[in-house]
Amino acid sequence: MIEVCNVSKSFGERIALNDVSFVVKEGENLVLLGPNGAGKTTTLRLLSALIKPNSGKIVYDDYQIGTIESKDMVVRKQIGFLSENSGLYENLTVLDNLLFFGELYGLDFNIAIAKIKEIAEKFDVASILNTKVKKLSKGTKQRVSITRTLLHSPKYLIMDEPTSSLDPISAKKVRDMIATLKKDNVTVIMSTHNLVEAMSLSSRILFINKRILVDITKEDLDKKIINETNRSIHIVHSPVEQKIEGIIKGDDIIEVKGINQSETIVKIKGGLDKNWEVIDALSKNNIKVYLVENYENDLENFYIKIFGEKQYGV
Repeated sequence: MIEVCNVSKSFGERIALNDVSFVVKEGENLVLLGPNGAGKTTTLRLLSALIKPNSGKIVYDDYQIGTIESKDMVVRKQIGFLSENSGLYENLTVLDNLLFFGELYGLDFNIAIAKIKEIAEKFDVASILNTKVKKLSKGTKQRVSITRTLLHSPKYLIMDEPTSSLDPISAKKVRDMIATLKKDNVTVIMSTHNLVEAMSLSSRILFINKRILVDITKEDLDKKIINETNRSIHIVHSPVEQKIEGIIKGDDIIEVKGINQSETIVKIKGGLDKNWEVIDALSKNNIKVYLVENYENDLENFYIKIFGEKQYGV
């Protein structure tokens, strides 16, 4: 378990973090979500014992980092850290890179080779072990970088925007890799700007902007968005001459718009139980419903609601 207690960090006169506190449980997938300059990277660097806080403390189990160098080293051996830059040596092959970093992690050569084969196979890197890094695409380099961070079987994996600037296919491969780590009970802490990615990879999300604005589980966030954000449902019903706009009524109904004789879009607020009210109203008027499909929850508007619109110029 990681405990972050009242941590503040400044760089000169610039405040990066102000009195931040949170706990990360073992096996949790925690995502830091926030705008540029929110302190996400600073938080990850603090957690990785690369920099020290100005005040407050960070505790890994029984070790408080940033106080005694030997304790920091004990914690660092349990961490796999992935920064925005790959950190790989371009003129070396993938295998030589992995062997070099394995040696830095203190792995015996034979153990390093075995781990490389195991992880490279799992993350689709085995076929490029003898390829020089400079010949790889950015997405492939990122997969190699994640392979590197897992060589020493870290208890904690800390990643700074692991899919940043990747094409959709490469980004999906990296997300799939991260998702597989849940099975190994690796505690994952990562930052991202991608809202859909945050929802798909997290068990919990911290909305951060120099301080923690919202600390919420993915499950609770799903419910909150459903209950607080206007949404739309697509109804496919049996063709009738009577339009259904006048049938679906209530304070929770924002708009009813027919697309054609058998399809209607209903803008609605409230929980999913409102769907049943709509279906019930149609049923009482002898209209058969064949499909009720919810549009994706509006996480984007929820994000803007938390951080405010002024900073985005909208």
